[in-house]
Amino acid sequence: MRPTVGMLRAPDDDGVAPPSPGIDALPSLIDDLRAAPADVALDIDGDLDDVPATIGTTAYRIVQEALTNASRHAPGACVRVQVANRADAVVVAIDSAGRPGHGTGMGLRNMRERAEAVGGT
Repeated sequence: MRPTVGMLRAPDDDGVAPPSPGIDALPSLIDDLRAAPADVALDIDGDLDDVPATIGTTAYRIVQEALTNASRHAPGACVRVQVANRADAVVVAIDSAGRPGHGTGMGLRNMRERAEAVGGT
């Protein structure tokens, strides 16, 4: 729903809507959270420059959703984000030191559906 609503908003000053963030924007996302302040670590293994845009945007959105879940269900807990570019896959792992929450499960479902939409698990 958010992407659809976002398309209804006016583009930036030059008439072009900004691109969706990709995997290369993860350090900036983590820096923003650290400034909040949140205890978040980011480990990147491999060169992310050759990750296809669709995969990169999907990975970014999955990390974003996971960090939102962690802040909602385990506030203050340390979160570690690991991203690895392998020959056959981009692997994303998010681990929180917090206890598992009891939400609706929609965040986890959304992350799974995003991964499946680009052939991932």
